Amino acid sequence: MKVCEGRVERVTGDYAWVRASARDGCELCAAGRGCGAGLLLRGPGAREGLLRVRRGEVALRVGDTVTIGAPIGRLGQAAWVLYALPAVGLLLGGLTGSSFGGDGPTAAGALLGGALSLIPGWCLEQRARQRGGRSSPGR
Repeated sequence: MKVCEGRVERVTGDYAWVRASARDGCELCAAGRGCGAGLLLRGPGAREGLLRVRRGEVALRVGDTVTIGAPIGRLGQAAWVLYALPAVGLLLGGLTGSSFGGDGPTAAGALLGGALSLIPGWCLEQRARQRGGRSSPGR
């Protein structure tokens, strides 16, 4: 299980909004050599590491420090969907396009393959939102 600490920013109903830092839970991020997922938690327009988590039976208050965990298997699945699947889609799309000859069909096939490979990630995101997973604070 991969864990990180965060601070409760808001509590609404069965959920708490927790501000988490990728650097707290990952040795590679702390050393500046991570996979880049920490970039999602920084910069303009980022969600700043604000996670919506189900609080269960725990009575949480704003300012409480909590530990959030994610099973390693789930992280591996997420990495496959976010990194490997689009790369495979680009490659297979490019190879399919190249069978029609020329650079144009190759590029078009790669773009189409890359775009189609993003669909499983989008579907998983929608399913997580319906189940009450990660979401933006305004929703």
